[in-house]
Amino acid sequence: MEPTDPALVSIARKVRDGRRLDAADGEAVFATGDVHALGALADEVRRKRHGARTYYIVNRHINYTNRCVLACRFCGFRRAPDSGDARDMTIDEIAAAAGEAARAGGTEVHVTGGLHPTWRIDRYERMVGRFAPPGPSCT
Repeated sequence: MEPTDPALVSIARKVRDGRRLDAADGEAVFATGDVHALGALADEVRRKRHGARTYYIVNRHINYTNRCVLACRFCGFRRAPDSGDARDMTIDEIAAAAGEAARAGGTEVHVTGGLHPTWRIDRYERMVGRFAPPGPSCT
């Protein structure tokens, strides 16, 4: 598939010549609306580098709370802190969900939630510490 976005044409040439993309190319890739051609170029690179193999992750999202002090217009997840259907997971529940994901073959856990009105950093440290592997921190 050939790009319809002129900015992707030079990027396609670089990809096909095996040349590295630069920062301006990255900005063009980010801004393009030609997602089908962009996907085709990404697949072309993947096939050159890895053949018929495809790599993927098994991800589990753990939403520890929907209670949030903000009210972002785009968010359908958030509940007001005093809402009757707001919920919080305990640290034990979060650790159990991470353990279930690992036993099911999960390779990544995405821990996310609202901006809780009363939780402080030490709670988040304990939360992550329950299922984070020992060793150096991630960068």
